[in-house]
Amino acid sequence: MKLFRLLLFFIFYRLLANGSSIYGQTITVPNKISFANMQLYIAAEAKEEIQKKVTSLTRSPKHYKEVFDRINLYMPLIERVLKEEGLPDDLKYLAIQESHLIADDISETNAVGFWQFKQAGALEVGTRIDRYIDERMHIVASTRAFAKYIKKHYSHFNNWLYSLLAFHLGRGGAKTFIKGNKWNIGARTATIDSHAHWYIYHFIAHKLVFKDAIGKELHPELYLYECRDCQGKTIHELSQQFGVSLPMIRTYNKWLKPTKIPEDATCSVLIPMTHQQYAQLDHLRVYSLLDKYKINYSAYWDKAQNFPCITSAKSTNKSQPTIQINGINGIVAQPNDNLTTLATKGNIPLKQFLEFNDIDAKHQIEIGQAYYFKAKNNRANVHYHIVRHKETWWSIAQKYGIKLSSLLSKNRARKALTLTAGRVLWLRFMRPANIPIAYLNDPIINNAPSKPDVAQTYAVTENTTTYFKKGSNN
Repeated sequence: MKLFRLLLFFIFYRLLANGSSIYGQTITVPNKISFANMQLYIAAEAKEEIQKKVTSLTRSPKHYKEVFDRINLYMPLIERVLKEEGLPDDLKYLAIQESHLIADDISETNAVGFWQFKQAGALEVGTRIDRYIDERMHIVASTRAFAKYIKKHYSHFNNWLYSLLAFHLGRGGAKTFIKGNKWNIGARTATIDSHAHWYIYHFIAHKLVFKDAIGKELHPELYLYECRDCQGKTIHELSQQFGVSLPMIRTYNKWLKPTKIPEDATCSVLIPMTHQQYAQLDHLRVYSLLDKYKINYSAYWDKAQNFPCITSAKSTNKSQPTIQINGINGIVAQPNDNLTTLATKGNIPLKQFLEFNDIDAKHQIEIGQAYYFKAKNNRANVHYHIVRHKETWWSIAQKYGIKLSSLLSKNRARKALTLTAGRVLWLRFMRPANIPIAYLNDPIINNAPSKPDVAQTYAVTENTTTYFKKGSNN
């Protein structure tokens, strides 16, 4: 018996020393690994702890295959959002670590979903959680929430490793740990030794195990198609529309509690299709995209006059009536208002008021401007907006109640640069890469916010779609 135990110990020791194997590939913890814009140097004692986690992740081929399949299904969506939000691609491994990409995963501390948000933390970044929707279980919505959350930590630490640790420990806990390990804020290198937090060990292990697997294969059976215009439909109608069973739609949309998608939902419904089904759908979308070139964008000039849509809302405070702006509780700034008074009127912290309105503490209140007391939406209720003279990305985002980051991403813009009057902005969906930026060229548009002649025709050039008035010599 002693000999048998010694043999087992020897085998286990060799696994730790030489690395773990999955599908014939040996995974050994290196002396150095890159993470985001950092270099992490791994000490011998830390390598042993990381190797233990690597071994546990690869011990069961069946479990590894299950996680691997979920990675191939969800990771393209995670990678897309991280790129749109300007975050390091390496952060994607944290979703695997947190939940193994199980949508309705719930921890012992009641953290929920793909990124394991507790309710307070999720609400802090504007995530919707109510009796109809829990966006923590939606892969795209929760990843955007994670992006917003970790950006806060990065603005303080200027270091993605410390920000990652703060996501787990909170900023205070991370500060204490960093100080105890004599790490420097803003550092671009770090030594991972026996004093490092286990959360970092586990993150490195997950990257080592899955980095060479991601992006190499498709899910063996499914593709997740994002249906972005499903508000008001039932899952039964979607089942019939796409030829996908009800249980399958339910399985991949745990975020949705009722059988009908709420009219105010901003999440896309994920339709699990076979690769053949998606190929057929994509073939049809090619023709649909060609039709989009024929959109009469000028028809949307008048629609802008309906926004912001301001209605009254129920309020328990008669001295401070509440209004809704584009369906979101908010206020229109009056003379003598400032950031503090507006936040007070909304009964929310100043910090939250700034976040909800995409502004900072230096922002100068504009009289007559709409401001919001709750998080804005990811898309507007109208498809396009024609830029008026002197309009900015921010003023348009406020006009329609859409997050500035969403407006930028929908128009494939990285920064809020100066807008040219007449440019067509997409408000509901992302402008496809093969559809060029469009402009309405009209003196009225460029010089004053008046109604242009809606009788327009268009010409397509290599880089842009330009609209000309009928009868012009252009």
